[in-house]
Amino acid sequence: MKSILFYPCILGSSLLMFSACLSVKDELFLRNIEVDGSPSHPPVHITGATAKKGTAFASPHVSFGSGTISTSLERQYEGPIGDTLPDFKPKGLHWDVPRVTFGLNLDYAATDGLALHGGISASVGKGRQYTSLYGGIGLYSASPTTSIRFDIGVQYVDIQYRGATVVFRTVNSGPQDTLYYLDSGKEFQTNLFANLTVNSSNEDGSLNWFVRIGISPQTLTTFVPNKQATEEPGPYLVSDHRAESSVFWFSATPGLYFTLPEDRRIVLGVRFMKELQGESSKPDILIMPMIQFDWAL
Repeated sequence: MKSILFYPCILGSSLLMFSACLSVKDELFLRNIEVDGSPSHPPVHITGATAKKGTAFASPHVSFGSGTISTSLERQYEGPIGDTLPDFKPKGLHWDVPRVTFGLNLDYAATDGLALHGGISASVGKGRQYTSLYGGIGLYSASPTTSIRFDIGVQYVDIQYRGATVVFRTVNSGPQDTLYYLDSGKEFQTNLFANLTVNSSNEDGSLNWFVRIGISPQTLTTFVPNKQATEEPGPYLVSDHRAESSVFWFSATPGLYFTLPEDRRIVLGVRFMKELQGESSKPDILIMPMIQFDWAL
C-alpha cells in the first residue's frame, strides 16, 4: 500500500493572484496476480577430483516442473468484489510453472580455485516460450574423496503477468472512490542467486553422489497499473511505485552422477524448492526432477 499526494494548482491573475489546489490521496492494493514463467534454477556444478585451471565443460540440462503455485500477497486487498468484476474474485499470487525447462551451461576453470560459468535456458508454458540468461563465478576445492564448490551469479528472466489492482481515492478529504485496474504484459527481471555444492569425487568408481543447497530471491512484477477495468473517471491518477512482488526460494538438490570415459558425466537429481516469503504457499514444496550431461571440452 502507498499513499501519494498530488497537488495540481492553478495560479492566475491580472491584478491579483488566485490559487486553487486539489489534494488527491491514493491508497493502492494488489488483489491478485497471475504469473507465467520459470523459477530460478541454474544447473548443478560438479567438481571432479582432477579439476584444475583450464578445465571446461558444456552441460545441456533438462528439468521438469509441477504446475501452479498459489500463495498470499503482502497486504493484498481482502474486501468484497462486485459480481461484475470476475477477474477480481481470486486473491493472492498464482504462478504457472512451465512443465519442461531445458538449457545449456558453459563452465571454465580460470584458475585452480576459481571458475567462470554462464548459460541460457528456455521453457514453454501456455503456448509461450520463456528465456533465462545467467552467469557468475564459482569458488571450488577439488579432492580425491569429497569436493566442494560455492557459486554466486546473476540471472535475467522474462515473466508474463496479469494483475488486478484496487485503488482507493480521496479528493480534498471528500468521499472515497474505489477504482479497479486490470493490467497484463511482459517484464524482464534481474536477480541474484547463490549455491553450495558438495559431491563425492571418487575416481575408482563410476557412481558418485552430490548435494546442492541454494537461495534465490526472484522478482515477479514491478508493473504500474494503468488500465481501468471499469468506467469510473480517474483524471488525477498518479504513478504507482509499490514495492516489488517477489518470492524467495530455498532449494535443495540431492542426486547421483555417473562418470563416463573422456571426462563425461550423467547427472541425475531432484530439486526441492520452498518459497519462504509467502504465508500459505500451495504446494508447500515444488519438486523438479532434472537430468544433466557434462561434456569436457
